[in-house]
Amino acid sequence: MDRPLRRNRIVLLGLGHTNAHVLKQYRLQPIRDAELICVSNYRVASYSGMMPGVLNGDYSLDESQIDLVRLCKSAGARLVIGQVKRLDRANREIHFEERPPLAYDWLSVGVGSKANDRDVEIEPESEIVALKPMQTMLDRLKNAIDRRRGKRDGAKPLRLLIVGGGVGGVEVSLCMRHWLEREWPKASFKLAVAHRGMTLAGGLSVAAEKRLSALMQQREIELIRECEVVRVTENHVVARSNLQVEADVVVWATGAVGADWIENLGLSQDERGFLKTKTNLMCVEDSRIFAVGDCGTIEGQPLPKAGVYAVRQGPVLWENLQRGIAGRKLLNYQPQRRFLKLVNAGDGTAIGDYGGRSWRGAWVWRWKDRIDRRFMKMYQNYESMAMDVESPATRNTGKPFCAGCGSKVGAQLLSRVLTRLDQETPVPTKARLSQVEDVALIPQTPNDHAAWTVDYFTSPVDEPVLAGRIAALHAASDLHAKGLQPDHALAIIQIPHGDPVEQERYLFETLAGSLHEFAKMGCRLVGGHTIESERFAIGFSMMTNVAASQVREKSTPREGDVLILTKPLGTGILLAAHMHADCRGSWFQSLTDTMLQSNDWAGRTAKALGAHAMTDVTGFGLAGHLREMLTPAHFSASCQLHDVPLLPGVTDLIQKGVESTLAPSNRQAETVFRFEGERQPSQLPKEQAAAYATLFDPQTCGGLLIAMPQEKMDEWQELADKRGQFWSSFGRIHRQGKQTEIHWS
Repeated sequence: MDRPLRRNRIVLLGLGHTNAHVLKQYRLQPIRDAELICVSNYRVASYSGMMPGVLNGDYSLDESQIDLVRLCKSAGARLVIGQVKRLDRANREIHFEERPPLAYDWLSVGVGSKANDRDVEIEPESEIVALKPMQTMLDRLKNAIDRRRGKRDGAKPLRLLIVGGGVGGVEVSLCMRHWLEREWPKASFKLAVAHRGMTLAGGLSVAAEKRLSALMQQREIELIRECEVVRVTENHVVARSNLQVEADVVVWATGAVGADWIENLGLSQDERGFLKTKTNLMCVEDSRIFAVGDCGTIEGQPLPKAGVYAVRQGPVLWENLQRGIAGRKLLNYQPQRRFLKLVNAGDGTAIGDYGGRSWRGAWVWRWKDRIDRRFMKMYQNYESMAMDVESPATRNTGKPFCAGCGSKVGAQLLSRVLTRLDQETPVPTKARLSQVEDVALIPQTPNDHAAWTVDYFTSPVDEPVLAGRIAALHAASDLHAKGLQPDHALAIIQIPHGDPVEQERYLFETLAGSLHEFAKMGCRLVGGHTIESERFAIGFSMMTNVAASQVREKSTPREGDVLILTKPLGTGILLAAHMHADCRGSWFQSLTDTMLQSNDWAGRTAKALGAHAMTDVTGFGLAGHLREMLTPAHFSASCQLHDVPLLPGVTDLIQKGVESTLAPSNRQAETVFRFEGERQPSQLPKEQAAAYATLFDPQTCGGLLIAMPQEKMDEWQELADKRGQFWSSFGRIHRQGKQTEIHWS
């Protein structure tokens, strides 16, 4: 965050078609003095119109999804991942299951709908898979089929029953077999559709309905009409008429109703659970909340739940948000009376339906494909918008400053300054500045010391709650590397300039995120200092009391020790990519999961097992911190590049030339590197070349580098595996010599 905080907060709850349009428009032309925040359960948004095509093999899963991490970053919007619990409309706050409240000035609810399973009895042993959320549908369906296949005779066909004979259920049934044959080429399946009425695919013309019925018959998809399912058991479903239909796995694709949790928002709902709105899309009882897409119903205008209405609402919502902020009269949404319907037939053709007329052919499929791809192209452009003004961080290079490890300065620069201070400045301590550890030990009594550390960084993420959590864990890591727990913390925070109300919100969310992690550490925040600045930065000074004899130094390894790394590398590279909206949502998920993993357990366990040396891997990268561990006593080490673990996406990004700003400075650690054989770094294969480049990558909330006695490795492995602690051994310590050498193979 390197821009002023803005006066108005627009929160998009859910990223369906309508809200996604607002995000797209904001990317092209941000609303003056308004910040956009997107709230979602997932880091991708699935386009339902393409899901049958994914089943049919027409599209990859990625082609049918919008990467919200990249799109929000490219638009300068914040993305908040979390499940909403309720609204506090009096204070204009969204409350979540597992994160602090989020304030809003304007809210647009666009969370879609769910298939209707009200008044349906579902037995625990049944395998029932709802079509929504589509982000997880394929995984859930695959797991359900695998579980059921594992319980029954493989020679008998597995019966897959799709409950719901609307357009969605029929289209899925026509495309499903291709997916089943790809996933289980040797298995046998029977497909059936249970429909509550007599007329298939409501809303289509008679001609289109006949085409679909004929197609299902040709594909040997059994159609069971007048079968309203009221009970789902382990091996069959029961209709209201008491008809029983055999079913091993049930795909639930019935008509739409509002999501169950919507009632917790405290807003008026219709009989199907959708939020009631006026014709301007604003909720009937709150002039700051809109309900759009499937989840809203205009009073007096009950419309079928179709994506085309949500798409057409997008421009109206975008205009009304701007009008609302400006205090102007809002526009009314006028739904179209007729619209084109296109159904994927699953064989390279599609069925079109408009105004009572119907067509089928390959040309109709090409028409549908063109429309869908054009729609997705608008949302899959993740190119970062240009920076408005030149900043000191970009002036020398012309590139945005990625804030590698929170803008930490290089090791050599810091070393030169501390050495000069040793030479030119009286230092009233026994230890020289150029030799001090990351944790300072200050005598309190003859036996007890205060262990102090400080860490502070320019936030690598725009989301203040996430930034606060990362900062707390990053600052505590030096103590965790000593096997210690912090007792007290002081905050050091830079809040961007801007509106005081928004500054208060930002500071609250930042510290709430930090306190979430402090509570797990048993650490108290006892004070701090906060200033305004151009950039968002946060850090903590942390302290605990300890006997000096219990603190293990980072540069005391012994010959034969095994080198252990407790987290994969690559946070700097991924954060640099994220700044350019080039870090995929799945990569960002792995990145944040890694950064939010505390080093506490690994530090205490390694200390208890008698680790000879330990440090955390942060700004100077694995290469720099390994050299710091070995150099004081001139130890050497032999290491294997293929055992250096990398985060997902790192290899791909390195191939594209992505690196952290601090990486070139960290390459000064290469002076102690030696390579076995004749091969040099420039000649390494792709994977090993990526591992080598990542040795110099600065790590935010990196793991621990541990020198573990060989005889303790079995015990470490048992404890770590039981805990689920990631770790990798990548080298071994050699004897002391005249100088430090790190040999790579």
